[in-house]
Amino acid sequence: MTKSTTPNPCVSQLEVVMPEFARLMLRFMEIGPTEHGALTVAQAYLLRQIQLKGSCTASEIGGIMGITSGPVTTITGRLIEQKLIVRHQNVIDHRIAEFSLTTAGELVLQEAMDRQRRKFSGLFEQLGSEKCQALFDLMTEIQTVILHGE
Repeated sequence: MTKSTTPNPCVSQLEVVMPEFARLMLRFMEIGPTEHGALTVAQAYLLRQIQLKGSCTASEIGGIMGITSGPVTTITGRLIEQKLIVRHQNVIDHRIAEFSLTTAGELVLQEAMDRQRRKFSGLFEQLGSEKCQALFDLMTEIQTVILHGE
């Protein structure tokens, strides 16, 4: 049995809406300038992951972010330059480098998270609690399907 070549109406609608939605969400999620320079969404995400784990190796960062060692070196290098993270040797295996947050990194991350909470709180107030819950449920379901297949 072959699949129909008739496009799914949801796919057609998504093709129209998704590029602009993705652009708007990236813009909406921008952190903006901090006293330590501009912070990208990817940098804020990485800072949060390091905060949650306490420290991360370059390999763990690559796995978390789905990137190779080249971009890991670039993003960690910028965060080190901004004095938001430090690189140190693993206490058990000195061949392994780990990254952890500095005090400045903790403060910048907290500021970024506070900004994001305010932005999303305003957005969710406009949507109302029922739509927010429906959005959350749908996003969770889509995430599960993407991660685990259909």
